[in-house]
Amino acid sequence: MKHYYSFDIFDTCFVRACGSPHNIFDLLAYQILGEKSEESLRMDFAAIRIEGERKARLHSGKKEVTLTDIYDCCSFEGLTSMDKQQIAAAEIEIEREQLVPVYSMLQKIEELHRIGESIYYISDMYLPQEFIHELLVEHGFWQSGDKLYVSCVSGKTKRDGSLFKQVAEENAIVYRHWHHWGDNRYSDYRVPKRLGIKAHLVNHKFAYYERYLLKQDYFPGFFVNQHMAGISKAVRLSFPNDVRYTFAADLIAPLYVPFVYSILKDASERGIRKLFFLARDGYILYKIAENLIEMFQEIEIRYIYVSRSALYLPGLQKVTSESIYSLTKTTMGFKQSLGYLLSNLVNAETYKKISIQAPDIVKMNVTPRAFELLFQNKEATASLKRYHDEQRTYIHEYFLQEGLASSTSQIAIVDVRGTRSCHQIINNILRAYGYHPIKGYYLEVMKKRKSVRDAGLYHSLFYEERSLKTDRMRYILELNSILEEYFSMSPDMHTESFRKTGSKIEPVFEAGSCHSERLRIASQHVEVMKLYCQAFLSNRLYLHCSLMLGIKLLLAFGKLPNHFYLKAFRNITVNNSRQKQTFIVKSISLTDIIHHRIGYMRGALIYTFRVPCIEKIVNVLITIKRRVANKFKGTNKI
Repeated sequence: MKHYYSFDIFDTCFVRACGSPHNIFDLLAYQILGEKSEESLRMDFAAIRIEGERKARLHSGKKEVTLTDIYDCCSFEGLTSMDKQQIAAAEIEIEREQLVPVYSMLQKIEELHRIGESIYYISDMYLPQEFIHELLVEHGFWQSGDKLYVSCVSGKTKRDGSLFKQVAEENAIVYRHWHHWGDNRYSDYRVPKRLGIKAHLVNHKFAYYERYLLKQDYFPGFFVNQHMAGISKAVRLSFPNDVRYTFAADLIAPLYVPFVYSILKDASERGIRKLFFLARDGYILYKIAENLIEMFQEIEIRYIYVSRSALYLPGLQKVTSESIYSLTKTTMGFKQSLGYLLSNLVNAETYKKISIQAPDIVKMNVTPRAFELLFQNKEATASLKRYHDEQRTYIHEYFLQEGLASSTSQIAIVDVRGTRSCHQIINNILRAYGYHPIKGYYLEVMKKRKSVRDAGLYHSLFYEERSLKTDRMRYILELNSILEEYFSMSPDMHTESFRKTGSKIEPVFEAGSCHSERLRIASQHVEVMKLYCQAFLSNRLYLHCSLMLGIKLLLAFGKLPNHFYLKAFRNITVNNSRQKQTFIVKSISLTDIIHHRIGYMRGALIYTFRVPCIEKIVNVLITIKRRVANKFKGTNKI
């Protein structure tokens, strides 16, 4: 028995990144009148285009109008001297730019093609048939043997059923053997159902945080929230149905993309000509910058391999028991062995030597006395100093090689969050060799951070002490493991030290390889950021305060995270300061609480109980958790 398959096109096979179709006309106004044009002129331009379509439908006497019919009813006199045909052509190109293919629909159609079926594409639309055909071909929907029916060409519509009847007559289709997919409840579902067609309603709903954006309806002119919600939805639908794609499109990209753009813009205005993104947290920020840098061609962006363990010891001016002991405040906030501290300050080879040279001392807890004994051991002291001198030289040469050390260029580093200790060490080394100190850009800095006097100038989006003084910003402080371990997922291993190969300085990474799951997530994030950046630029969100909406999304998630999005953290672990496996989120038990095995307790509570918990209840449970943890703290074995 022969079956037939047809699909609607707009909001079924494609969705618009700008959200609502009327937002196309705001983008068209920018294109025709310029980014620096008066807002009132752009508003009038869009209103004329909308009114032109209303008039065309009212007076044409046809069931569907063409784009030419619409522009015949438009008069842009006084706004632009551009020919109306040119404006219409520009509108088509903006549509091309905004229309994003839906992955699930493409997969369904490809499967039908694989089994030898031809597809009928049926659309009530005023856009030219040639343009729609080009879209279908360009994005892989079209195969030889497929057919396209557009209402503005045939003069018939799906809404009154006449277009379905035309398709059936021309192709000898039996209605009961016909399957049709579309998004319009009336034209794509009820009408074909009445004809006996097996209709399938397609509903590309806005996801939870996309709907949250739509509710932020306080933009009187350019509807920034609608564009952002539309972009997240379009990006999400461009990929397989995976919560991690959804999380990246709905929460990471709306914050990180405008954040990176704001950095590039500020750097450009301040005359900074080189930006160095610090591995590993800076990886995704760097990948975003790669997609935005076309707007800032005067800036060079680089990715540089540094880490706290690679910099802390070489960053000391001299190696003494007092100077190394001072690092414990930065690297460790708890009682631990001297060996553990040293393993985080030197490479594996040097640590092995010291363990052999001073086996009893490295087992001691970190105290001033332990360091005195260590420095009484001449062999161990020599190994430490030799490592310090060699690595300090290599780091200087690495900075020169990568262009971080400069006496002429304005330079800045980019990182996600922290105390700015790395920034201080980098500037200390640069100053010691006669180079200018560099500036820093951060998403968040801690309350106990290095000052401008100690570490140099910096700019940050969030400041811990300020966040603590607000009702909602404080929730960001609970997201530290998520910002570092998930938002900033990278495929890189930890930088342990540096080595010289020939004339080149290379980073040395810790032993092992990045877990395949982390590699996959990092790759997914890069894919999402690339597509989001394209839409961010084409929707001209850089002209508006879109970063503020990204912040509101983060606050909304931090306060009461939606259960579905928490599934993105399944099986994601981090190593906490006690060297125990910690899950960002999991179904919790009392043991997890006592042994600090949860990175994001608020999320874990909601994930466990699977209900949208009231904030007060969650806060009470978190308070109980802290009291229980404190009670059992002394029983933990280290």
